[in-house]
Amino acid sequence: MAVPLVGAAVVAFLPRRTAEVLPKQVAFGVSLVTLAVAAAIAVGYDVGGGFQYTEELTWIEAFGAHYALGVDGLGLTLVLLTVILTPVVILASWDDGEGGRWSVNAFFAWMLALEGLAIGVFAATDVFLFYVLFEATLIPIYFLIGGFGGLRRSYAAIKFLLYSLFGGLLMLASVIGLYVVSRDSEFGPTYLLSELSQITIDQNVGRWLFLGFFIAFAIKAPMFPVHTWLPDATAAGTPGTSPGAARRENMRNWLRDRGQPVPAANATHHRMKMNGVEHDMLMPGMLTPEELARLDKARGADWDRLFLQAMIRHHEGAITMVDDLFASYGALQDDDVYKLASDIHADQSIEIERMQKMLEDVEKRGAR
Repeated sequence: MAVPLVGAAVVAFLPRRTAEVLPKQVAFGVSLVTLAVAAAIAVGYDVGGGFQYTEELTWIEAFGAHYALGVDGLGLTLVLLTVILTPVVILASWDDGEGGRWSVNAFFAWMLALEGLAIGVFAATDVFLFYVLFEATLIPIYFLIGGFGGLRRSYAAIKFLLYSLFGGLLMLASVIGLYVVSRDSEFGPTYLLSELSQITIDQNVGRWLFLGFFIAFAIKAPMFPVHTWLPDATAAGTPGTSPGAARRENMRNWLRDRGQPVPAANATHHRMKMNGVEHDMLMPGMLTPEELARLDKARGADWDRLFLQAMIRHHEGAITMVDDLFASYGALQDDDVYKLASDIHADQSIEIERMQKMLEDVEKRGAR
């Protein structure tokens, strides 16, 4: 658990540069080291020997909570599954961190943090520690969806978080219930699995505790009918839906090698039906022929600067369209139009902020 968490901190504080490969290489290397450590543990594991590689320290004495870790056969299997999948996911997402709200460092740091917390979840032998680590996994998942997902990433991240937090409250109630029930046992109030497994729980109390855990895990799994957060998180949480700097550079080089100009972008009319009435929509912020010609002739940092300026104006044009739509009669009464326009406004604002930061970086490099 410590290796990926320390690796996440290292990756987060590496120098931040556009399309930088170092955070990716470090993250991949850390995931391989974690895999090697887990493989060594698996080789030394005594099948049928119960919990092994255990460690136990008093954590919060007033609450009876311990920092207690160990693995049995099931836990080791889940840990191995985690450490095997992580380097595969890092390779599959090699360029996906370049189009997000934050830096490439953040993308791979959150990925390693998620791996470390997941290993802790599968190795925890204290129920309270298990709860804390399980809920902590929400943090990297939230930022991966909200920072590097698709167009509706903010909506999907918030929905995922709210559902998961509600399930977490139910789980916390059951965890506390176990602690209270264990109060009358020979061990006294405890969260340790080694002690909880030896106490006798009243059947009716056990059913209520089980129900709390079941609903909590049903939400987090998820299961019907509390599964509605999953489609949004899956659709919007897929990284790499926005082209990164490396992809733009590859496209630019491809056009240059073939002597091709930048594709022309012309304003086009669109029609939108609202409350049975069709409206003409003209996209503001489109490039003029003169600007396209300048973009076609530009190279290197000049191309980056002109491109980003044009894209910022284009996104501002989309916001202007939304504002005009809100000002039109009947727009606020149409739920579908209002929801679509609100999502567009939020997404375009995020893109403008991200591209303004990129433009500042380009101008800083040009001033050196």
